[in-house]
Amino acid sequence: MDQAIETLVCVDIESNGPVAGMHSMLAFAAVAFTLDGDILAEFSRNLYPIDGMGEHPATMDWWRTQTAAWAALQRDRVPPEAAMRDFEAWLRGLPGEPVLVSHPASFDYAFLHWYSFRFRGGVAFHIAGLDIPSYAMAVLGVPYTRAKRRHWPAHLNNVASQHSHLPLDDARGHAMALCNLARLRDERLGQTHTDKEK
Repeated sequence: MDQAIETLVCVDIESNGPVAGMHSMLAFAAVAFTLDGDILAEFSRNLYPIDGMGEHPATMDWWRTQTAAWAALQRDRVPPEAAMRDFEAWLRGLPGEPVLVSHPASFDYAFLHWYSFRFRGGVAFHIAGLDIPSYAMAVLGVPYTRAKRRHWPAHLNNVASQHSHLPLDDARGHAMALCNLARLRDERLGQTHTDKEK
């Protein structure tokens, strides 16, 4: 029987500042998917900020320009402990080893890694995250500074979920854009990706 080696989990977080451990996550979402473009499961939580953590002035100035997204992130908030407990349980229900994917990994992964250790004592996912711009750098043959999605050819960004600064929307969009990029890679190499082992 074929078994999944791993499950890719595209994550997106929103925060009140740029540094995990200094600033709080406001919300995060995760989309488990295959590189064929199948979404297996989704997870999303809005969080209360951590007591004693600061807010970054520039980040908060930017949030004041995103009134609809900010209002949505204030609804149905839960304590971070509860969010990370639920997230860990959700991850453990996925087939194979969960591998976090994000755009960029250095930001989203850092917050989830820190929160996992702060509230759960460890990680329930692979110890490193897959950075989508790094993958794009290799596939498209461009410098890293030109590998973010805003620089990609338009057809690779043709995804149903628009970038709204709501984590579930953004995680879906990044996941499907990565699938488009993987298909381009396979076409160029004349092969098909597999996430299973025989």
